[in-house]
Amino acid sequence: METLVLIGGFAFVVIVGYFAMGRLGRFWDEGGISPYWDEEEERAATRGASAQSNAPKEKDCCGASALNKL
Repeated sequence: METLVLIGGFAFVVIVGYFAMGRLGRFWDEGGISPYWDEEEERAATRGASAQSNAPKEKDCCGASALNKL
């Protein structure tokens, strides 16, 4: 009887783990946790990053780029 309980518990852990890993795999395939609240915010952030990379770089008195200090 004790053996049957152990086998049943092991089978339960295996089945639940199989479904949990499937859900976790789908979560990572979709990109995981997004730092943005919604898609509009993400698009705005990527537009801002591309505009910043196209901006002329300012030099300070020592010749280092001001953007590199951030």
